[in-house]
Amino acid sequence: MQYIKNFIVGIDESSNIKELLDYGIRQFYFGYVSLDFKISLNRRNNIKEQYKTLEKIYYDIELIH
Repeated sequence: MQYIKNFIVGIDESSNIKELLDYGIRQFYFGYVSLDFKISLNRRNNIKEQYKTLEKIYYDIELIH
């Protein structure tokens, strides 16, 4: 399997983190939109591209590390 080096991937709640890690990706970015906000902090405009729960963010961060 060929690994991807120096590649940054945007992730959201539906991303398969384990698969991305298996491909060698080690740099990720994500957005978070709480129920109170409708504007993304990282300018990803599609609400489906955001994390909506802190619990899922914490879980995926632990998985990445």
